[in-house]
Amino acid sequence: MEKRIISVADALGLSLNTMSKELGFTPSYLSRVISGKNSFTPRLVNLICSTYDVSETWLRTGKGEMFVSVKETDTTQATLNFVKSVLNDLSEENRKIVWEAIQQLQKENFFNFKN
Repeated sequence: MEKRIISVADALGLSLNTMSKELGFTPSYLSRVISGKNSFTPRLVNLICSTYDVSETWLRTGKGEMFVSVKETDTTQATLNFVKSVLNDLSEENRKIVWEAIQQLQKENFFNFKN
């Protein structure tokens, strides 16, 4: 799992320091986990998966896709295309601001919908 955490950070363009802060851990803690000095906790696995939409099966075993796929409907695809076009028009600095705002909303459970 150590290498897969690094793969997630690389895929998202995050440093391990940034990732650790976004997950609510110190950089030294995440470094100790990656080096094998500390063991993975269920909380860490859960946070990585929920924060970055990572497949728990992939994180634990390396099997399957790294990220959980969204069931794509016409509406989902249209929404994704719109968001991509808006993000493409933003400066890198503004993309980071949007990313941080989305992460804050996620931490506040804004995206947990009940059907």
